Amino acid sequence: MLLQTYATATHRTGPGRSARGRRLRPSRIAVGLLLLVAAATGCRVAQLPLLSSRAEPVLQASSPDARLEQVLGGYGLSPEVSAKSLAQLLVQVEANPSVEGLFAVHQQARKLAEKRAERSQAMHLHLLAATAAWVALNDPRLAEQRNPYDPLVQHLRRGYQHSVEAVVRLVQQEKPLAAGKGYWVRGPRGLQRHLQTALYSATWHPAMVDRYEIASDYLIQGLEQHYRSFGLGAPLILVARHSVPLRQAAFFPRGMAAPATALLRPAQDDWFTRPLHLEQMPLRLEVWDTYEVTQLQLAEGRVPLEVDLSTPLAFYLHRAAWEPLAFTGFLWSEEATDRLGFFLYRPYEPGKVPVVFIHGLWSDPSAWAEMINRLQESPEIRRHYQFFFYAYPTGQPFWYSAAQLRRDLDRLLATLDPHGQDAALRRMILVGHSMGGLLGRMLTVESGEAFWAAFSRTPFEQIKVSPEVRDDLAHTFFFHPHRAVRCVVMIATPHRGSYFANRITSWAVGKVVTLPQTLTRGLNELHRKNPGIRWRNSPLRNRTSIDSLRPNSPALQVLLQAPVAPWVHYHNIVGLRTPGASGDGVVSLRSARLDFAATQHVVVCDHMNIHRHDETIRTVRQILLDHLHRDLGLVEPALESEAVPAP
Repeated sequence: MLLQTYATATHRTGPGRSARGRRLRPSRIAVGLLLLVAAATGCRVAQLPLLSSRAEPVLQASSPDARLEQVLGGYGLSPEVSAKSLAQLLVQVEANPSVEGLFAVHQQARKLAEKRAERSQAMHLHLLAATAAWVALNDPRLAEQRNPYDPLVQHLRRGYQHSVEAVVRLVQQEKPLAAGKGYWVRGPRGLQRHLQTALYSATWHPAMVDRYEIASDYLIQGLEQHYRSFGLGAPLILVARHSVPLRQAAFFPRGMAAPATALLRPAQDDWFTRPLHLEQMPLRLEVWDTYEVTQLQLAEGRVPLEVDLSTPLAFYLHRAAWEPLAFTGFLWSEEATDRLGFFLYRPYEPGKVPVVFIHGLWSDPSAWAEMINRLQESPEIRRHYQFFFYAYPTGQPFWYSAAQLRRDLDRLLATLDPHGQDAALRRMILVGHSMGGLLGRMLTVESGEAFWAAFSRTPFEQIKVSPEVRDDLAHTFFFHPHRAVRCVVMIATPHRGSYFANRITSWAVGKVVTLPQTLTRGLNELHRKNPGIRWRNSPLRNRTSIDSLRPNSPALQVLLQAPVAPWVHYHNIVGLRTPGASGDGVVSLRSARLDFAATQHVVVCDHMNIHRHDETIRTVRQILLDHLHRDLGLVEPALESEAVPAP
């Protein structure tokens, strides 16, 4: 018996009538005797346990292998993985396509590919697996069969990604993947398949690309958030060539990288109107710049791409050879010249406003990793801004570094936009941490005679030095606000100096810091050729950055009173080590405040970490968005995401 029914205590046969006293029909007597005989002779049919209660509820989910076995059983095939069973499956699926059948082809091809050591055979099978998954996920003829809630669809999406990654690896076993190049892949039974490659980016040209790395091959360390959106494709890391015949390549760091996503798809636009020939279908390996594009418009509608922004950023900052800069740039700045100056985060993009990140003392551009990671997550910021880094020797006085920043900025503008046609390039926003904030302010004030007068009572015209030294001193102490800078964001900046910079630290640093020879030669010549010069504060006594940051620093006092460019907006972020503290541990609250700033924010964080603190990053993000709508005239926010029609 499959089901046992239990009667109630009282059985009514009709209104008001009891079953007691009723005469038993012969048929009922026969059934009763039959049951007694069956029980006595042991012929009772066993009851099957159809259902039992779980001790704890669990989430039901089928594994890909279990689902594959089920689907193959429906085709009358065994779950054994072999070329013969795959060929038999292909015949049935191509004759009568279905999502489940294509899933089975995909799984069988992947399993076989993992067993094949020969490169061309493995490539053919991975291409077959990717083709089957693509058709199952995107063929409009199968739309009614696709259930987005079915785990099979997720197995297909994830399996498709793995197949695309495998193809990229196999292609690059011989040499780096070259966009625009075609490949012929040999298959079984004399089959040949053509694979065309293409790069879709408004910024990257194929000649700028050295190779592609698989993003999933790397584990991020040091970033609090891993920004990844789920969709179709395999996230890649686009790695730039360091030697590119472009003017802007002078600002490419070693290891420059960008996010991308690879798709394997049929090369024929009308593939979904043709009979399926999964092993012969021409394919295109597309690499999409996912910093620019995160969705594609396919036949079935808008499809999101699988996007990983954080891993390429970590790759970029890790491979850019900045790691020793914090040390060498402070102690021996002459040895770090190849890692100094402006560096682009991506190739120059006309029409986007530059945001220049300037690190602080004993630091380097990698200090901005958390800030960049959070900011680039916003599509609107990616759409309207481009990020630059500025690296400088932090051992020298900040006013010398500011003079070098002016020269480097002029060189950057002349290189990227020699004819001055890009208005956005000249609406820069500078974001500086600690001493980096002072460099940003120095680019936005009018010096007049005040900076030179803070050091010497002798007029500048009367000093005797070589033309080269005179030009260098004039550039350092006499300057105008730079017209390309429109906004400065200062984070934990010692506007009135730091109590960390005192006589003891100045003496200790002066013993170990080696300044650039051009700077020391110029100062020595200035003193040697002008023995009668009247000094207020000799530059020889302000040789290092620690000297320049002391509370009684002459340049700091002048900078506080210097006329400010009327077109520049200032935003100031102040740190407190703990609520109610007097400072961030390095810069006091009094020193960090800047009363004429347009906005001033207080963040409870220490000096060393404030530029990567959540609240600081949110504040900078809001400043950038407000700057778009107020200063650039973009009143209406742009759409957060846009779909690009796939070619």
